Amino acid sequence: MEYFQINDLRMIAPLLIVSATALLVLLLGAFHKSQANRGYLAWMSIVGLLIAGVDSFYLLGKDVKEFAFGQMLHIDGLTNSFNVIFVLAAVLGCLISPAYLRSHKLERGEYYALLLFSVVGMMTMVASADLFTVFIGLEMMSIPIYCMAGFFRHSRRSAESAMKYFILGAFASALFLYGIALIYGLTGTTSLVQISDALGQVEFLRLQAYHNVTGEQVLKLGTLPAIALVLLVVSFAFKVSAVPFHMWTPDVYQGAPSSATGFMAAGVKAAAFGALIRVFVVGFWPQAARLSDTGWLVAFFWLALISMLVGNAVAIVQKDIKRMLAYSSIAHAGYLLVGFTAAAYNGESFESMQSVLFYLVAYIFSTIGAFGVLAYFGKRGEECTTYDDLAGIAHKHPGAALAMTIFMLSSAGIPPTAGFVAKFFVFKAAVDTGQMSFVLLAIAGVLFSVAGIYYYLRLLVSMYMKPAVREANTLPSTELKMALVICAGATILLGLLPSPVLDFAHQGISRVLGLPGEVAVEMVQHDH
Repeated sequence: MEYFQINDLRMIAPLLIVSATALLVLLLGAFHKSQANRGYLAWMSIVGLLIAGVDSFYLLGKDVKEFAFGQMLHIDGLTNSFNVIFVLAAVLGCLISPAYLRSHKLERGEYYALLLFSVVGMMTMVASADLFTVFIGLEMMSIPIYCMAGFFRHSRRSAESAMKYFILGAFASALFLYGIALIYGLTGTTSLVQISDALGQVEFLRLQAYHNVTGEQVLKLGTLPAIALVLLVVSFAFKVSAVPFHMWTPDVYQGAPSSATGFMAAGVKAAAFGALIRVFVVGFWPQAARLSDTGWLVAFFWLALISMLVGNAVAIVQKDIKRMLAYSSIAHAGYLLVGFTAAAYNGESFESMQSVLFYLVAYIFSTIGAFGVLAYFGKRGEECTTYDDLAGIAHKHPGAALAMTIFMLSSAGIPPTAGFVAKFFVFKAAVDTGQMSFVLLAIAGVLFSVAGIYYYLRLLVSMYMKPAVREANTLPSTELKMALVICAGATILLGLLPSPVLDFAHQGISRVLGLPGEVAVEMVQHDH
């Protein structure tokens, strides 16, 4: 096996471009001695990101499906489509940051370098064809995010949020490594494709046959394979903020800088779901590992249900908007898991995984936009983070209030926003399985969404119908306003014309390298 070919560099060009941009920004920031505006570092980061995004989109259109670096990386539709999503989140994150950081006297080149290096980790995670490569990408993404969470180094709350995130993240990473060790002990490999082949053989799964109450024979995983899957599921559940592994989310969201929180909420969740699709669909697709009583599909099914329940229920009682958005993020993780589990239930419905990609795009615009509004009112010493802080802002700042209204309506799933279309497709994927359990899961999701409308509308009532409690001062920033306009416009546009993004998502899902043979054949036939 050849571990390196010149063509491999071409295949990972987007990753190399972002890495080079991060190094350049870091160097320029180090040599920037004056107190002059450092906004040009944000624009330099955006240029590098856009070049990487255009190249990823080009590779997606070329239908590239290749292994790279000795079958350690997959360069395919899933990789390139998620690269575009990461670039989108990072560009918006760069736009909302300069004025906010400048106001807090912490505008540094390191911030943008950290953001770019985290994008490199995200790209590596989704492109991984080996569990160890997934782990490397996970750490490359996580460590910069920990630093961004604690970027306000003189703030006790920011330092606390970073430390909590770091400790719990390290624990989740340790569980992931232990799961890799068990999988290697069972199969003799860490390659996702080879793991799938090995787990298809009874001796590796240590299957146990038993009869259920109807007399039907059922296969159950042995103890070690079940433990290995539990460890991997827990690690991913932590990254996507699924209950009960969500403890870090509200504290980190509240303590981190608003500009960093928006990118963290959207980018990390997108990367985690991209890697989740890659690992469990490519590596752990065999029926016993997926569909048995101890398989991963059952685990994600229940994680989806309790995440929707707890996320919406606890968000209702929050007084801080950042904490409300944190619990909202937990609920959104549940909605995304509904689409993921429904698509993974059987090969025939796998293409409905495109609903997950569409949901992530819609989530990026509404979430980064919402935190962008908070950053817009985030002058040093005057940050607006509670419902009372934003009371009555519609009278003095109608544009910002309108943007926040669009983001909240989208998060609630109210038409004609992107959030409505996104929720429609994930719930449709569940209903299309034809299984009563998934139909009930979709019904529960709809009911929880309706209940969740309360805390979104509560913010709107505060902005439009309550008298101002304090003066809400804004940051003078063209970049931030541009980000809010982009997010608000895209949220409405995707709600009215979702087809282009759905086609983009279908391209990514239908061109996955390393899928199990029967699914790959079905999807090729569908494309023809």
